[in-house]
Amino acid sequence: CRFTIFKNPDMRCYFFFCFVFFFGLPVNAQNWQSIHGGNSKSNLSLHSGIQDITTPLWTVQNASAASLGGNIYSYGNHFVTTRWDINQGKSVVECRNLLTGTLLWTSPNLGATSKLHAVAFNEDAVYAHDYDDDIRLFYALNPHDGSVLWAVPSYTFGPLDSPIFDCERNPIINTSLDEFNQDASLIQCINKSTGDVIWTVQEFVVLLPNKVKAAHENKLYMISGSAIDPKKLVAIDLNLGEILYYSDPIPGQASQHIHPIIDKDGVIYVVRDGGSVFSFTDSGTAFELNWQYEPMNFSLSTIPAIDQNGHLVFVDNGLVKRLDKNTGAVLAQSDNNTFAPESTLMVSKDGIIHINNRNGDFYALSNDLQEVLWHYSPGGGNYYSLPHLSAQGIMILAGSGTTISAFQRSGDLPPVGDFQTAVFQVNAGASIQFNDQSSNNPTAWTWSFEGGTPNNSSEANPSITYNQAGVYDVSLIVSNANGANTITKSCYIAVDGSVSIADHDSNLSFQVYPNPFGDYLSFNASANSFPLSFDLFDLLGKKILSVVVTQNDVPIDLSLLNPGIYFLQSPTSRLESIKIVKR
Repeated sequence: CRFTIFKNPDMRCYFFFCFVFFFGLPVNAQNWQSIHGGNSKSNLSLHSGIQDITTPLWTVQNASAASLGGNIYSYGNHFVTTRWDINQGKSVVECRNLLTGTLLWTSPNLGATSKLHAVAFNEDAVYAHDYDDDIRLFYALNPHDGSVLWAVPSYTFGPLDSPIFDCERNPIINTSLDEFNQDASLIQCINKSTGDVIWTVQEFVVLLPNKVKAAHENKLYMISGSAIDPKKLVAIDLNLGEILYYSDPIPGQASQHIHPIIDKDGVIYVVRDGGSVFSFTDSGTAFELNWQYEPMNFSLSTIPAIDQNGHLVFVDNGLVKRLDKNTGAVLAQSDNNTFAPESTLMVSKDGIIHINNRNGDFYALSNDLQEVLWHYSPGGGNYYSLPHLSAQGIMILAGSGTTISAFQRSGDLPPVGDFQTAVFQVNAGASIQFNDQSSNNPTAWTWSFEGGTPNNSSEANPSITYNQAGVYDVSLIVSNANGANTITKSCYIAVDGSVSIADHDSNLSFQVYPNPFGDYLSFNASANSFPLSFDLFDLLGKKILSVVVTQNDVPIDLSLLNPGIYFLQSPTSRLESIKIVKR
């Protein structure tokens, strides 16, 4: 993340401009990491769509018996899904090889009535929620063997919810003040490594706290309200957990779910109980209503998608419709009412509309909405198995019974970038091996490593050394004869150690350590430089507090500071500013 600081020495004004970070939330890349694909809940994939399902890539017929197939979440060459046996009142999570369907592990036995549902999958963990009334826990499972890493109380409906993730991939979940009483609901950011609470926001949510959260850039968006309170869209600082502002009340019925989804430009679509669709823009300080659409016969259970051009696609009165993102006008619609009102949609990079009819059928519809490309029936039980595309363009379809099948697009395709590394946090001076995991056979690679040595590479799998403490982004451009794709993973590498800062116009220098830090931060300055004064600013340029350092190596208590990224600046010297990170 690159910050430029402009300082007026007379007025003591500081302006912060970030060119990468605000666009750098955890990205889906080629993976389907959480419900509706990721933080934006847009149901838009970077892969080309499935055109034909005549021949499966693979089929397994020995999956755990299920009355209902669950959502599919993928990371790299693995995927997880929930197998839910309603008759037995129990569900389990399976992890399988994406390329072959081979079973890798099954979730541990968490109790006779455990209703464990996978809700997300990334490099850190498989996240799952057990919403059995006697359990109600949110789990982080080891992605390698399914063992429990940590568990915290949560109020989540597993089949229809996923956490939001901040820049450092810490999950943001629903919980409650009072034995999971939804009338005392909380949103909490949880440390991905320990399960400790980073921040908490108390907000009322509507009926059940599922599908009410989405995120874009550095803001979390959710619907606030209750059965007796007005429903409003609220913006929350994703890193600090601070409520920023609310919309005006959004008209609708008293107590139903609401679905916010966000396009790449930050346009927020809200489906309000009562059947209306609203489009909002966040001006930075308030919400502005762009337009409102009144459907003919619209189910609140439907899950819309955003297409490759930013337009909204959803089912209304049995027809798939596309609404103009700028005006809300109907741009196109299918020519028959084949599709159930509660259908869920996903759009591929090339505009194919993938549809779960939620009554036992999957469909693919052409980009112009006029042609059904294929129809697949897994035998029922597919209500919660939403359509998706994973690495190598693989789509997995599941329903009731014991069968799971995978399908893949054939032909020469442009690459979809992705990469992995075995470690994400190291000490200064350590090297990290990066491994290309891109789909569709790239032939060229252009890497950029913020804070790394070297800071770029054209190798497929480079090794990079990090000498300075900080939290760094990594970018990769992959290409082949059919096209190119860029992926940036922000806050991807954390380097521990001390950081030195020198005054360009004097012999003054000092260090702060550790960085990132917990509750205490220490300073070490050159001789005869005390006292030293420092101002601490947040990412918005707001001054948080001032610190006076009178001697070396004395820890300063910053335990009351919210976790996040901050900047230290000395108002009494010409020291360069420094970025520090509180865990």
